[in-house]
Amino acid sequence: TPLVLPHRRLILWPGPRDTVYGLDLRGRLRFSRPFAAPILTPARGPGRTVYVEEATGVLHALTVGASSVRERWRLRVGDGTSYGSPAVAPDGTVYTTVGRNLVAVRDRGSAGSVRWRFSARADVEVSPAVAPDGTVVLGTNDAFQYGVSPAGRERWRFRREIFTYSSPLATPDGRVRFGDHRGRLITLDARTGRVAQIIRARGQVWTRPAVDRAGNVFFGTHAGEVFGYDRTGRRIVRVRTGGSVESYPVVGADGTVYIGSEDGRLYAIGPAQP
Repeated sequence: TPLVLPHRRLILWPGPRDTVYGLDLRGRLRFSRPFAAPILTPARGPGRTVYVEEATGVLHALTVGASSVRERWRLRVGDGTSYGSPAVAPDGTVYTTVGRNLVAVRDRGSAGSVRWRFSARADVEVSPAVAPDGTVVLGTNDAFQYGVSPAGRERWRFRREIFTYSSPLATPDGRVRFGDHRGRLITLDARTGRVAQIIRARGQVWTRPAVDRAGNVFFGTHAGEVFGYDRTGRRIVRVRTGGSVESYPVVGADGTVYIGSEDGRLYAIGPAQP
């Protein structure tokens, strides 16, 4: 997934040939930076810093300019395969995954260092999310969703009893949302792990949900549909596409929801009406 840096008027695209491309807002190439292995979605850090992880478990800290990129450090965070993109906490801690581990990394300027590792019972194939209170929420291939403290200790676990390939989304209201292979969109209190809401849709939910300013939540399913629900759980959007919907939706400034489908089309939906 591309990362937009509005203050730099720049788009970072983890594209083909294991390369991050820097594009301006008109799509013109400003720079490219090759890596040694496939790369995941970049994450924005403080100032001009961007973090990029290779699928082989190597995390890079980059300094990004309008027409150039420079590596400050690289760090192998563990053995195994990384499927999830880094998440950056307000205190600057970088959380990433490799194999069955959640890894907390401290950026020391000229080098990165591992603070701690939290090991789950099965591999992790999604990105972590950081809630406003600092809880790191993690989905795994075991039966549980985990809430981990900033010190690396388990705060709670939620039994979902089935896989999730849906990266969690933490929102400013202290909640975290994610989908699962039963077609559920689950909302938990990120501090306690208690269920706040469960929405049931048709088809497995692999996408990370998106939430607009009104609190409406949007996601896609393997059955080829895009759904939107309001805060009360009332369905406000249902769009059928011609293929499985596995991409992450984004909400534009005017409330329009953009999402891609395996039918090769990009869909613009909304904005949702009150």
